Amino acid sequence: MACLLVDDMSASLSFYVDVLPYAMDYAMDAAGGAVPVDDRSRRGDIIFTCLKTGGGAELMLQLRSAMDDYLPAGAIAPPPTPGSGSHVMLYVRGVDVDAAYAALPPSADVLKKPRTMPYGFRELALRDPANGYVVVLTKPVGDASS
Repeated sequence: MACLLVDDMSASLSFYVDVLPYAMDYAMDAAGGAVPVDDRSRRGDIIFTCLKTGGGAELMLQLRSAMDDYLPAGAIAPPPTPGSGSHVMLYVRGVDVDAAYAALPPSADVLKKPRTMPYGFRELALRDPANGYVVVLTKPVGDASS
């Protein structure tokens, strides 16, 4: 499971939960307490969350500024440029690519519209507007189970 470091948790959740097919499974505040995952008004309190899709893909989001208490100073390098996503591409497997594309808001930064790749996957590439990460939603062609 990947853990993406983010600088603005609320903006990140607006993309990963409100646009992509993720749901919050668990969320934690700075005091280590659980934050109710369905309480949108508390999104700004979240420093860590575990997300899941209906297809079983998991992803963690960690507030970059909260890493100071977790790892030694300097262990996490800053992104090369603000919003660059640290040159990370995230592939989320098991997503109905065409349904996800149809449900995108007009403001979504679509890098590549849904297409079938020569290696047998249907893919859609988006940019995370809050952090710059490239997110590729993907599903094997002919796979009705995921």
